[in-house]
Amino acid sequence: MDRREYVRRWQQVEEDLLRARRALPPEAPREPLVRFHDHLDEGNLSDALEVLEAIGHTCDVGVEFWQAMVDAACHLGRADKMERFLASNPGTFIREPSE
Repeated sequence: MDRREYVRRWQQVEEDLLRARRALPPEAPREPLVRFHDHLDEGNLSDALEVLEAIGHTCDVGVEFWQAMVDAACHLGRADKMERFLASNPGTFIREPSE
């Protein structure tokens, strides 16, 4: 993967994670959200994904949250997470790489 592709993929993961963040309900716990943004600011996208996953299991989130999480996991190359998100959240799917 060349540098441009790497940067494009990194930006896509960040966009996916922020889309998942926006899909969280207003009552999502604040402290984990601070950690999520800290990880994002540090460029630690895998840890940011982990924090959002934990929040998603404690809040009433919809398909749009889990779809963004599937997309982020896919772009990160985290097949383990992607499969778990797909299996436990009906309505999610794997998008084509260009989306």
